Amino acid sequence: MPELRPIMPELRNINDAIIVCHNCSQGILSGQKQKLNGRFYCPDCVADMPVCEKCNEHIAAHVFENDDGDVFCGSCYAENYISCAGCDCEVHN
Repeated sequence: MPELRPIMPELRNINDAIIVCHNCSQGILSGQKQKLNGRFYCPDCVADMPVCEKCNEHIAAHVFENDDGDVFCGSCYAENYISCAGCDCEVHN
């Protein structure tokens, strides 16, 4: 009978869990996961995500950008910008 080896040798005991990254579907150890917007991501995917200019949090969904190219999460963008009723341009408030 062939020797059975674990798929992820890092798993040392039954308490270790494998979580699937929401973005890339890679299996990651429970201790390596990062939760954003209620979903789990691997460290590589989080490192590739943009970071909000105001709150410095990683942005997993709906990236907002101003005319200068600054990136914001939805809540920070809503706190700092409004739409002009006349021309529908975004204006810093």
